[in-house]
Amino acid sequence: MAVSARSYAPGRPGAACRFVLSPRRRPTTPELSRWILNGRKPVTAHVAAVLDDALDAAGEIVAAAEAEMASRLPRDMELTRRHLEDTISAGAMSAAELDDWQRAMMRYGYRTRDVPSPALLDDLTGDLADLEAAITRHRSASALPRLAGVAAGMSGMMVLTLIKTGDRRAWRGWSRTAQHAALEAGDPTVLAWTRAQEAYGWFYAGEMTTAITTARAAQTVPCVGAALAAALEMRAHAARGDGGNARAALTEAERFLDALPEADRTASAFGYGESQLRFHAGSAFTLLRDLPAALEATARALELCAPGDYTDWALSRLDRAQCFAWTDPDTGLGYAAETIAALTGPQRRGIIANRARRLLGALSPAQLTSPLAREFAELVDA
Repeated sequence: MAVSARSYAPGRPGAACRFVLSPRRRPTTPELSRWILNGRKPVTAHVAAVLDDALDAAGEIVAAAEAEMASRLPRDMELTRRHLEDTISAGAMSAAELDDWQRAMMRYGYRTRDVPSPALLDDLTGDLADLEAAITRHRSASALPRLAGVAAGMSGMMVLTLIKTGDRRAWRGWSRTAQHAALEAGDPTVLAWTRAQEAYGWFYAGEMTTAITTARAAQTVPCVGAALAAALEMRAHAARGDGGNARAALTEAERFLDALPEADRTASAFGYGESQLRFHAGSAFTLLRDLPAALEATARALELCAPGDYTDWALSRLDRAQCFAWTDPDTGLGYAAETIAALTGPQRRGIIANRARRLLGALSPAQLTSPLAREFAELVDA
């Protein structure tokens, strides 16, 4: 039966402590010390010091107890933090705490532009676990809609990040969660944004019909989500070779963009600006093989692109590389190689690497045997 320390008598000769024991047998002081040394018995620092002194162990028992406590520290720290959070947050959630969650969500919108997906996924996973605990504690009518809105936004961030990594099964699950949370929040603009993220997932999965249907469902109210969705619909039509509907969707995207307040035109996943629209237009015109329009749109996108926005920067350059390669394969491959070489390994993964492979797939069999093509393929695979 387990032994637990009840009281101590430091300095008293003979027995060092008094214990509550199993009625069957009282362990000797040396036996208890061995339990501490081999890690079987966690004790406080004080008990370890008393036993060490009683047995004249020269600090060995104290050291063993400290090592055992250190091995439990990360778990105990997290449990302590959560218990403290529960105590502090008991009852109704304050306006300040709600504002803090809102700010945390908005920070992720900016971080998606320049933070590699693996790091972002790790941070999002931890914060979503804390958010789940907050929602469990605070079910009040005043707090729940805002917390649901934050959950929708952060779940949508998971969708966007998982799309970039190419994890189809995961982004589909998070898309459902994001839309359920948006419905709980009761905000049609949040719901439109989460549907736009899902539409992007279907686009990068190559399912253009579903992408178009989902994008149209997001264009119910003028907002960031509607602008995103219209731009996605344009690209999906272009991927099917439907230039007429692609240009009509571009007109809608421009209309939604013009209606956005300046605060919503930020370089964030929760905003939409001209730089993003020109990148999307460049992608569509490249898919349509409209070289003059594609080169003009991608040049403008790169001119407006924020310095740290590696995804839009890389994809715009790869679209330009595709345009160059149609007339001069070596020039296109060289430009594409410069683009990929400028990225770190985590940044290249997912949709950027897939776009580079599409460029290779557009080359003729003879062009694929060139030294430049082989070197570029090795760089992408690396």
